[in-house]
Amino acid sequence: MIYYEYEITKELLELLKSSKLNNKQKMKMLECVENEKTATKIQKDRFCLYYGLNRDGKKDMNYAQIARIYNCTLPAVKYSIMSMKTRLKRNNKNIKIIEEILEEYKSNFGGKYKNEKEN
Repeated sequence: MIYYEYEITKELLELLKSSKLNNKQKMKMLECVENEKTATKIQKDRFCLYYGLNRDGKKDMNYAQIARIYNCTLPAVKYSIMSMKTRLKRNNKNIKIIEEILEEYKSNFGGKYKNEKEN
C-alpha cells in the first residue's frame, strides 16, 4: 500500500511540475497542502512556490529562486519540499483527493494514468 501512495503522489507532482493540470485540479491540491496540519507554514509555502500552487496564477519556481526569497540554502528548500511530499502521501484524506485528481486527469485525456491502482 505504501508503494501505491508513493507512486500516485509522484505521478501527481510530475503532472503539477509539467503544468498539465487545470486550475481546478491545482486548487484541490492547494487545499490539501493548506489543510496539512503537521507541516509548518514555511514548508507549505516553499512547496507551493516550487509546484506553482497559488490562487494568483504565478508560475512555479526552482530551488534557487525560492532560496533567494527565504534567504536560505538550497538544501533547506529541498528539505521543506521533501517533507511536504512525505506528509501528503501519508494522509489518507490527501490520497483520496490525489486519486480524484488523477482520475479526472485520466478522463480528460483518455487512457490511464501511469500508476493506476489495479483491482
